[in-house]
Amino acid sequence: MTYYMESWYMKQIGRMESQRTRLLEDLEKNEDTMKRLAIEKMVLDIDNKIMQAVMKIDFGKQNMLNKGVTQLNNWAKEQKLDVRYIEERSLIKTSTKTRDKIIKLIQEDRKNKNGMV
Repeated sequence: MTYYMESWYMKQIGRMESQRTRLLEDLEKNEDTMKRLAIEKMVLDIDNKIMQAVMKIDFGKQNMLNKGVTQLNNWAKEQKLDVRYIEERSLIKTSTKTRDKIIKLIQEDRKNKNGMV
């Protein structure tokens, strides 16, 4: 995700949080049950939109990192370098053999956690 898009998302989230704060202030002042329910629904909608935006930002960053790691590993392979990179929320430099072992262990662990073994 580009810096521009992330910046735009963050501005939008800030606006939604401001709107949410105003709605919560109105909720405290309002005694009419129907109005309170309507306000609570609006707050829930804002919370859901904020969560979706944050997930898009995180997915975009993760996707870019994955693509970068793949390109880096392809380059290292083409150059016949004995180095590979693994991405598990951070970049780890390893030898090719070590990387293959780690990936195998991660896959086995995921299978075990998902009850597939």
